[in-house]
Amino acid sequence: MQVTQDVILDLLPLYIADEVSPDTRALVVEFLARHPELAEHVRQQTLAQTLAQGVSRDAALPATLEVRALRRLRRMLALREWTLGLAWFFTALSLGLEVSARPGGGREFHLMLMRYPVAFVPLLLAAIGFWIGHIMLRTRASAKPHGH
Repeated sequence: MQVTQDVILDLLPLYIADEVSPDTRALVVEFLARHPELAEHVRQQTLAQTLAQGVSRDAALPATLEVRALRRLRRMLALREWTLGLAWFFTALSLGLEVSARPGGGREFHLMLMRYPVAFVPLLLAAIGFWIGHIMLRTRASAKPHGH
């Protein structure tokens, strides 16, 4: 039996979708080697389908995309660590105690709020801001689906 262009055209959708047996693939490849204009058409169709799917046959994701995702994840984790650390730092400063020795022995304890009210408010606001930022980063990260 002679393989005609009509037979190859019938097989092309399966060939492009990579759903043919190795024998059929060899038959189509051999025919396309003898017909360069049809081979070019098949190459364009395969490229169009690959672009439409957003995935190549050889690799699920380009390496550069994986590297960018890893860098973005590292930046987000570093930002979360910094916001948590700064939130604790400013919380400790604003709620801190001043300890001083009394003449004749003993110690006095003063809350930052009582001793330095002008410095207390900005420190407390900074602490609150970093806590809100940290919570928002954690919420945003946990709200994203794991597959995306």
